[in-house]
Amino acid sequence: MTNGGRDNDGVRLKRTVEAEQHSPPEKEEQQLAKTRKAPWRWIVLTALGLVVLCVITWLVLVPSSVPTKSVAWRIQPDQFPMGTVVQGSRVEMSFGVFSGLRPSVLPGFITGLPSPIRKPCEWGITSLRSLKAKNEWGLKVDAPGFLKVDEAQIQFHSSGGPFAFVSVSLKTDQPGRFDGTVIVRLTSSGYAATNITVPVSAAVVTSPSSPRRTTLITQTPYECYSTGNGHDFEPLANLVSRLTTNGVRIDFRRYLPRSISGYSTILFAGDALARADPAQTAVLKNFVSGGGRLILAADAFLVPTTPNANAILSSYGLQIINRDAGKRMTNSTVIADSLTSNVRHLDFWRPAPVKVTDTSQAKLLVTSDDSEGGFVAVSRSPNRGEVIVVTQSLWWNWIRSDSTNVDNCVLLENLLAR
Repeated sequence: MTNGGRDNDGVRLKRTVEAEQHSPPEKEEQQLAKTRKAPWRWIVLTALGLVVLCVITWLVLVPSSVPTKSVAWRIQPDQFPMGTVVQGSRVEMSFGVFSGLRPSVLPGFITGLPSPIRKPCEWGITSLRSLKAKNEWGLKVDAPGFLKVDEAQIQFHSSGGPFAFVSVSLKTDQPGRFDGTVIVRLTSSGYAATNITVPVSAAVVTSPSSPRRTTLITQTPYECYSTGNGHDFEPLANLVSRLTTNGVRIDFRRYLPRSISGYSTILFAGDALARADPAQTAVLKNFVSGGGRLILAADAFLVPTTPNANAILSSYGLQIINRDAGKRMTNSTVIADSLTSNVRHLDFWRPAPVKVTDTSQAKLLVTSDDSEGGFVAVSRSPNRGEVIVVTQSLWWNWIRSDSTNVDNCVLLENLLAR
């Protein structure tokens, strides 16, 4: 029994050794089989990719709208009344010429894809359609001598279709009165050629030997998504003209420039604030540390502006609550301060509430019984400059309110120049 057991153990041991010895070739065969299958997988994936590419290309080639001989172009804004500015100012503006040739709706088998697959497909389709639009449309811009064309290109919106984007800046090296028209010529093999005209008027006065203040406004409100009616800019142009007469130089720029030295006041708002990064936040805090006045115009409507403003305000005892306080807000109380001089009545449209988190350095300037907190606030300290926050939606449009009833324009003038 013992020997038999040993024999059996020996057989089992031998079989185990033999199994170990023969196991690698079997594994190698399995790996070889997998390797033989791998090229087929790549072939299948490549074929599927080609099919998707063909489908996308076909979708791009589908006419974006019912063929017509003309396009009902829409200009936005339709004119630029710029008022009076100081010689040497930087004044940037942009406008869009929108075609309304909406692209065809994506088929259900694309929109029904899972998000990780659908989004790249939609991006690819939009990219190809954009390329097609740029190849399909010709763009030529003629500007009067007092304007410089900074950028002119055909762009594409995923829902709005092709449009022309034109950015220009006012040449302020010579004083004088300037009136002229920007002419945009759009051509395409499938549509009739079109000439679009955009009137621009401005006056440039000699720079004072020592300006009282030098103010930067960014993002410039004179841009293609602000309004369709250029007359909406007239209250702002009138305000700028008054400030110019009082020795204040104002620059309007699309983006925050690399260097902000030389400015005493900066109004930071719109897309510039919405796209602010930590490096720009640090630059603006250094500006305040050096004695500058920083005005932040943020609201809940333009979603990224509130958290980006709070990233700055947290150091100065203020915080914006990211929600609309209400539409027409007329029941406001003005707190006595040098910044609210001659300001009695104000109204607001969709402001966001502001609260003070550190009373040792910050206070509200405008409060409301209809909302917690206020809508205008300031933070001061003896060893630095001021930080002001205004939570009115579209700050530049806010001053269009009837000046016989409210002092919105007076308050903004104080903030920019007092």
